[in-house]
Amino acid sequence: MMSTGMTSLVGIYDLADKMDQVLSVATHLRANRGLRGVPEVREHIVGFNWHLVKLKLRLRENGTRVLVVSGPAGCGKTTLVKLLCHDNQIKDIFGEHIIYVTVSRLSSLQIIIQQIFKHISKR
Repeated sequence: MMSTGMTSLVGIYDLADKMDQVLSVATHLRANRGLRGVPEVREHIVGFNWHLVKLKLRLRENGTRVLVVSGPAGCGKTTLVKLLCHDNQIKDIFGEHIIYVTVSRLSSLQIIIQQIFKHISKR
């Protein structure tokens, strides 16, 4: 049987663990603020640096506000765009104005606009 002091100490450690979990979630939410509909990106993705730099330059230098990325299935479009949206420099430039919308061959303009408004209305 544990003493009262030992029980209190265990309770403090449990509370500390729960606080760490809460702070971890809060930090994650703060880091991803403004990313509307952007899926998480896996760590340790290789082979996209050159393309990512080119897209970032295009957004920063030309005043481009909207990017459309297209290509054959499986070539890495989704991964590249997720990396771009989660990039700290891009988040600093666009803040809460990053909206991620998936468009397929079958998407109509109405569906695309509905997706955009859905993300905007979540503010």
